[in-house]
Amino acid sequence: MHDGFQKMNFDVSLSDTQKEKTRKLCQQLANDPDVAYLVQHKGLPVELISQYPWRIHDWCKGIAVCHNCKGLEHCKQKKTGYYDDLMYDGILQKVVSPCRFMKEKLKQEAHLQYFLINDMPKHLRTVGFASIATDGEDGAYIGVLAACMEAFQKQTGVYLYGHMGTGKTYLAAAACNDMARRKQKCAFVYWPDCVQRMVAGIDSGEYRIELERLKFVPFLVIDDIGAEAVTQWNRDQI
Repeated sequence: MHDGFQKMNFDVSLSDTQKEKTRKLCQQLANDPDVAYLVQHKGLPVELISQYPWRIHDWCKGIAVCHNCKGLEHCKQKKTGYYDDLMYDGILQKVVSPCRFMKEKLKQEAHLQYFLINDMPKHLRTVGFASIATDGEDGAYIGVLAACMEAFQKQTGVYLYGHMGTGKTYLAAAACNDMARRKQKCAFVYWPDCVQRMVAGIDSGEYRIELERLKFVPFLVIDDIGAEAVTQWNRDQI
């Protein structure tokens, strides 16, 4: 060692009280079912319990709030659906992981990455034709559903019209989601909002970006045509 360097001791001496407290904690962790899960299912070496007892103890406290959780709406973590987890790959480190409910949500919404524009209401972002229950529906609705499914398979256009609350948006959302599940690019635009966005981009010319997406996206849903504030520009130019 170079004469200009001194050997430093980074060992921290524990008092007898601290040692006894750590010993009891190690014993407690050895019998903890959550720690047993870490050892059995996540490959945590047993000897790490005695090496990092307080880090593992903090993990146990954080995971405890997830016990008996009934869903994301009841989540008690700082970030809904995510908790501080432990991962061992030669080094014990803390990672942020999604819970089982968030994993299911992410799985159900994986298709949303294929939307170029998505104005779809949040409660419709996981629906599809398979989720439509026809029990108790009248023949007219079932006929429209069948026509939409046929058009979807043949890739032909459909214009849906009718009174508010008859299920037009639901059918359109189902078709758009199912197309995205096929990993096809698509767009779902709420026309009044879309028009407002384009109006806001007139001066800068940015409205053309959204317009070009609508013109060339393989599968497009335009929802609520006629609910926008009609002007000569959006009526004749757009």
